[in-house]
Amino acid sequence: MKKLVALFGLDDKNALNTALDKFFYSFKYPALIALLAVFSFVTKMQMGCYAIFLALTSVLLVMQRDATPILPLLIFFITMFRDLSVTGSLLFYLMLIPLVVCLIIHFIKFPPIPFCFGKLFLPLLAVTTALFAGGLMSPYISDYVKGLLYILPLGPGLTLIYLYFNNYLRPPENFDSKKYLCLLLMLLGLVCTLEFIFYYYNYYYLQNNLFSIAELGWANVNGIGSLILLSIPATCYLFVKSKSITIWSVIILLFYFTIFSTKSDASLGISVTFLPFMVFIVYKKLSKHKRNMFFILLCAIGVCVCLACIALTLTGKMQEIIDKILKAFQSDSGRSKLYRDALSVFLENPLFGGGMGYYNDHILQTTTALRNFNFHSTFFTVIGCMGMFGFLAYVYYFHARYKILIECNTSFNVFMFIAFTMFVCHGFIDTSEFSTIPQMIVATIIMLITDLTNTKGNESSLPLAF
Repeated sequence: MKKLVALFGLDDKNALNTALDKFFYSFKYPALIALLAVFSFVTKMQMGCYAIFLALTSVLLVMQRDATPILPLLIFFITMFRDLSVTGSLLFYLMLIPLVVCLIIHFIKFPPIPFCFGKLFLPLLAVTTALFAGGLMSPYISDYVKGLLYILPLGPGLTLIYLYFNNYLRPPENFDSKKYLCLLLMLLGLVCTLEFIFYYYNYYYLQNNLFSIAELGWANVNGIGSLILLSIPATCYLFVKSKSITIWSVIILLFYFTIFSTKSDASLGISVTFLPFMVFIVYKKLSKHKRNMFFILLCAIGVCVCLACIALTLTGKMQEIIDKILKAFQSDSGRSKLYRDALSVFLENPLFGGGMGYYNDHILQTTTALRNFNFHSTFFTVIGCMGMFGFLAYVYYFHARYKILIECNTSFNVFMFIAFTMFVCHGFIDTSEFSTIPQMIVATIIMLITDLTNTKGNESSLPLAF
């Protein structure tokens, strides 16, 4: 930020220098970026907000080496788009030219010396190779080019993002990267919640034409659910580390209400299954005074739930809700057909699968043009599109990521382990592991910051070792 001060002819010792540093490394900055994303989504002033995002990113690239202030811009970027058709316009890509120029200047002014490949480079390289190799020797090779739309961002794109942040995430020594990441994830969950509320109110309640289909534009309800699954454990970490527990309790309850409202079977089942584990870990990590408050809070929530159940039973709506839940869990939304298709393609070409461009009439009928033509499961997509070669690459990839998460016995690692495990479970019945923006970018940033903070030592005094 000293360079920004110098640009305006101010003294380096000026208080503005310190103020700018404090702002870009504070909670206010990512909160404002999140609000800007929600504002863009609600008002549909997407190109204007897109220009602000690009301008701010360009200034930060030119002015400083550390990429930490760029993280909110990257994470919240896609959430500003209610209408993704603007991303196909020529103007959208022409506006990227100044950003590319600033990125080149950034590399010249701040060369990554020494260059660090990082612990996930080889696993990402293996996955990239598997993505490109998928479909070789397959009767569906004619569809190979179609798969490049997903291969390029998920393989080389994600690898380049990882390499950049692995070399340029260099926050100040006294900066709490753990708390900052959890704040970003919590804000991401709030953005998803606010945008879903806006969508739900307009699409279901008012039934107007703001949303032509049951999707938010940049994501569907399953995508929203997968991101909130990452937000809940992060908010639990803030719950443990903060003096006040009220605000974080309200936010966590809001996240669960949103997941319930999305009617996403996967998100609801996973979040409820992991809830007892998170409650237990939070309780063990709280001080004695906060444990008492937490116990009172749990009792209050329990009483409210019981009263709500009694009220629903008396009004005759409880059985209706139970029937809907059972019906939802009994339906597989056509996934069993997709899974059989994946096994069939795998058996036809067990080494390399059918490729990421493979699709059939059933998939065309059950997806939109903006969605991946995959098998809605990490396992079945890997074996169906990449065969045994892809399966081995992803085993290596998962091993490397979990190795980072369990390296240290810290509260942060425990909650990030839960967050990532919930995300992985969701991916086994949905597309989250193959959605580059924003799911896989967020998951990669979690690994980067966890790896970065692992070097600072363990919290050996924690009541619950991992």
